Amino acid sequence: MAAHAQLHLNIHPEAYIQVITIYSTNPVAIQAITNLHPYPGQPLSRAFCSSLILIFSSPSHPKVKLEWCPSLASIVGINCCIGLAHNTIAYQKSTTKQLAMSAWQVHWHNPNCHSQSYLTLLAPPLGKLPPAIHSAASGSCLASATFICLVTSHAFVGSYTAHFHPCKATHYPKCGVNPQSVAHVLQLCPCFVCTYTTHLFLIAPDLSLSTLFGTEKGGRALIAFLEETKACFKPWIEQPFDPG
Repeated sequence: MAAHAQLHLNIHPEAYIQVITIYSTNPVAIQAITNLHPYPGQPLSRAFCSSLILIFSSPSHPKVKLEWCPSLASIVGINCCIGLAHNTIAYQKSTTKQLAMSAWQVHWHNPNCHSQSYLTLLAPPLGKLPPAIHSAASGSCLASATFICLVTSHAFVGSYTAHFHPCKATHYPKCGVNPQSVAHVLQLCPCFVCTYTTHLFLIAPDLSLSTLFGTEKGGRALIAFLEETKACFKPWIEQPFDPG
């Protein structure tokens, strides 16, 4: 209805309309129509609010009223609307995953994508967890979470700090490397040489991130490495508390 009112104003800009009243037999819809927070009807709320903005910007500056009116015949019409809404939601649930997966697969084939997380996806995503992610579940909560952070480059390493907090220190004080990176932590840091030998060399003699991040054995080895070293469990340099 708001879109129709907007269209009318666009076609007849000379019309002086003071009030636009939109009636609905569904009071819940009236309460939710301006709600822009995440919920199943959010796209409709956004479309409604966009139409309102255009209506309010028309030369006549009309007022908009949302009114509830009872169904004249019976509640059958309301039940039909509810049924249509349920069918729409069911259709969206059945197609959204496949649409998201198709978009993800297109993105995976993008030659400009060089994200480190692609090391866990050796083939286009099919909706199943990569092998290494399965193995991550075998560790403690902290080790498993750190494993995922290392894969996505969001762990407590200097390269992450340099990107998101450039004013903070990015070096690792125990070995001096600056900035510290995920590859340095898992392949080159002299502080972890003995642990490389114990856990990682047996699975990946070249310490290949593709093996550690992309295979189930590599994931288990990396979890064992993290459990022993506690690498990247927390920031290397604790920042003083800022009360704001």
